[in-house]
Amino acid sequence: MSKVGDSDSVVIIQRLLLLMLAFYVFNYILCIIIIASLPDVEWSFLGKLPFWHEDFGPGAGDLALAAWLSMGLSLLANMVFIYSIGRSTRMAWDYAVTMSILHFVLTCLVTLEFPTNWAWWVTWIIATLLVFVGSELSCYYLRDLRELNLDK
Repeated sequence: MSKVGDSDSVVIIQRLLLLMLAFYVFNYILCIIIIASLPDVEWSFLGKLPFWHEDFGPGAGDLALAAWLSMGLSLLANMVFIYSIGRSTRMAWDYAVTMSILHFVLTCLVTLEFPTNWAWWVTWIIATLLVFVGSELSCYYLRDLRELNLDK
């Protein structure tokens, strides 16, 4: 029998599903905390808040701030998830980009609209690039370089 590696399709799909589950569980926990801390955001927005893009950004009111914080912090938390669940430097960028694209597709499906807010796009692109670079560097420096044994 051959050894199952990081680049096998079954391993990739399993890890991607675990990453998506971790991302959305963290996202909804974060949304609960944000809604509880901002007085002008109604609890009825909890279901759509991770996908909200109509009012978006730090300066456009409490709902817009809640949506911006939810998306930005959740996407940046992906670095930790990719490091702990993905465990592969070669696949880290792939997990980061795939998760961001799946979040974009789910955003379109949940809201039944294409995001047109410029702040949403800027946040999404910057967060995706930061997760791309950060997850790959963290896997490389904190995982791969530790496996090298230089004492031999």
